[in-house]
Amino acid sequence: MKRSFLQVMVSGLSGVPARIIKLVCLGLLNALAVFGIMTAIPLKSYGIAVFIAVMTLLLDYALLTPRNIPIKYFAPGTIFLVAFSLLPTFYTIGVAFTNYSNGHAIQKKVAVETIITNSIKQLPNSPSYDQLPACKGTDSNCTTASNGLVMILVEQLTRGVAIGTPDGLQPVDEKDLIYADAEKTILQTVAGYTRIPASKAAALDCGKYLVPTSSESAISGNCLEAFDRGPTLDYNAKTDTFTSRIDGGVYKDNGKGSYTAVSGPHTSISDMQHELLPGWMINNGFGNFQRMLSDPDVRTPFVRVFIWTVVFALSTVLTTFVLGLALALVLNKPKMRGVKIYRSFLIIPYAAPALLTILIWAGMLNQNNGIINALLDTPWIHSIISLIPGLPDPIPWTGNAFWAKVSVLTVNLWLGFPYMFLIATGALQAIPQELSEAAEVDGASSWQILRRIKAPLLLIATGPLLVASFAYNFNNFNIIYLLTGGGPAMKDVSSVAGETDILISYTYKLAFDAGKGSQFGLSSAVSIIIFFIVAAMSGPTFWRSKAMEAMN
Repeated sequence: MKRSFLQVMVSGLSGVPARIIKLVCLGLLNALAVFGIMTAIPLKSYGIAVFIAVMTLLLDYALLTPRNIPIKYFAPGTIFLVAFSLLPTFYTIGVAFTNYSNGHAIQKKVAVETIITNSIKQLPNSPSYDQLPACKGTDSNCTTASNGLVMILVEQLTRGVAIGTPDGLQPVDEKDLIYADAEKTILQTVAGYTRIPASKAAALDCGKYLVPTSSESAISGNCLEAFDRGPTLDYNAKTDTFTSRIDGGVYKDNGKGSYTAVSGPHTSISDMQHELLPGWMINNGFGNFQRMLSDPDVRTPFVRVFIWTVVFALSTVLTTFVLGLALALVLNKPKMRGVKIYRSFLIIPYAAPALLTILIWAGMLNQNNGIINALLDTPWIHSIISLIPGLPDPIPWTGNAFWAKVSVLTVNLWLGFPYMFLIATGALQAIPQELSEAAEVDGASSWQILRRIKAPLLLIATGPLLVASFAYNFNNFNIIYLLTGGGPAMKDVSSVAGETDILISYTYKLAFDAGKGSQFGLSSAVSIIIFFIVAAMSGPTFWRSKAMEAMN
């Protein structure tokens, strides 16, 4: 008996070759795990390091032990479940109880060090210099102070020249200056030093080359221009405060992850000048949830977005199911000629990639160049729609709140009705024909058969699918993001939310919108609220569908 190619391959990979391949793959996986652990430890991500180590040991045991066969299949699935489902869920819950956002993403110790570093600026009334990188001697290939790199510094006002080294400024005798012109206006170099060409100087990190001028200040620049820089803030670890050297203002920990001004001229300023950046991440308890209730800039758009999300999800399920069921009823006639062709055409929107379909619709609905408005502008159609009072011309399909919502529902109807058509067709074909025939014999009309026989049986079969469709559309990010981007913007509130945003797209904007700042803690809190809302609205419906099934 001849064996298939697959059987030959499987038999060839059994025994010693199979064990060798398994050990090689497992070795590569362990090497990758060690690399991940060694990367996580310096970043102080000890939880991730422990997780990688435990999961790797579990996988090694599962694949190397000759006993306990079920764990060989159970372990990989468990690892993926924990890594890609449970950990992100718990992480999101944890972030929801923090102030994690732009400017509040690091630990306090790092924030203090960063504030001190950022406070190093050009000192008031300090001179500016032309900075000319050079090498001591005749070689021009030096890159660090250890192999001869120096900075020739020319004060821009007095045109005084000095050699800058990590030991400080060294004065230069005027007779050692070598100029590029007879008028002595363009300094070429200093005797005993060779200028580094501009092409090579561009590769130097001149900002890290410091020429000290005092115990707290130093000259640094960008290989073209340099300044005397020093700290403008002093940090007192005992009182945990910063004091400005310029105006004497004092900044203190406000308990919310930032240093804010408590005295000095910035205490009366309402913008970000009264706060030192960056801040740090803290546990703020239910602060994000309280903000959703108390902050009008969050509460008002959240309520409006929530209402539209429910309307959007319910309208989508209702319209797609009604249209899909209507088409299924019309085509539920086996003897109809061409019924298979009709069904094939109707599922094309479902078979086509949704991403491309939405983008095509977005182009078609363009107010100025879209084909929809172009068709509506043809004379005979335009003469008809012009009779409708209040209809704009051209129709702003995505630029007006009302029409943008109409566009979203219409496109989602196009994408969703084939699915409902398929499940309704399957449910109708599963209903015994004898029930309809018996009802007809008893004198029931087609409407009565549909309402009293087919509809209850259809709802039992399709009820859970309708609930699942509602939950899906409640979080249907693609249609909103790709078609309207959540727009147009809400004009009467200061928020990232738009008129067609649903909760999931609103959450995305809170987390990643660069214009308003990334608010990861708040967006995580909204994600938790979304979960409970969907659960509260879907759970009873599932239980009701089970009760209906039990009754029948």
